[in-house]
Amino acid sequence: MQSQVQNRATHVRIDHPDRYLACGIRALLRAHGNYEVSVCCDPAGEVAHPDLVLIDYDTLFSAGFILQRQAQAQAKGYARGRPQPRVMVVADRCTSWQVRKAIDAGVMSYLTENCSAEEMLAALRTVALGQRYFPVAVAQQLADSLAIHAPTHRELAVLNLLADGLNNRAISQQLSIGEGTVKTHVKALFNKLQVPSRTAAVAAAQRLGMLSRAAGGMAMGAGRSLAA
Repeated sequence: MQSQVQNRATHVRIDHPDRYLACGIRALLRAHGNYEVSVCCDPAGEVAHPDLVLIDYDTLFSAGFILQRQAQAQAKGYARGRPQPRVMVVADRCTSWQVRKAIDAGVMSYLTENCSAEEMLAALRTVALGQRYFPVAVAQQLADSLAIHAPTHRELAVLNLLADGLNNRAISQQLSIGEGTVKTHVKALFNKLQVPSRTAAVAAAQRLGMLSRAAGGMAMGAGRSLAA
């Protein structure tokens, strides 16, 4: 029985939007271990109940992936005691806030797309054993993030609108809250980010990766709005 467990292939699903990266990881795994691998761009080879799922950062927080995990939790295979797949992120960027959010979401490993093949394989082997794997650079980003009190969802919404160049009145209208409430959120952001101004708050948020990709386009050039 023990030898059967040891010889069992590790089932890996690669749900990454970069098709070439996904296929490259599949080729690497098939050449260096006992892995059964499928990629999202090849539904014919779908792994029904993966042990590991490799995704990118944006997919991790997409509605589709969250709903998929909820459905898996309710499926018969998982209801009979099969554990949820362990999740690894392979991201195009690595900032303090993104690493922290990923770990809070239960990610077992966080790698960047330029990691070596050796590190990718080491991470997979470690996670397959139920342990976490974070490269030194990622661990440092996590340590940096822990020095900051996490903004609330509402504060993050205000922060993104600040980055878009909106003043307090415009933010209050956008979020349907009072101007006084906006001022309270802005003050809380100053305290949490340890900055003295709105411009500095936006700059810190960009460095930490707190802003959504859609935000921040006007941030550094919107001096009059930021000063309002």
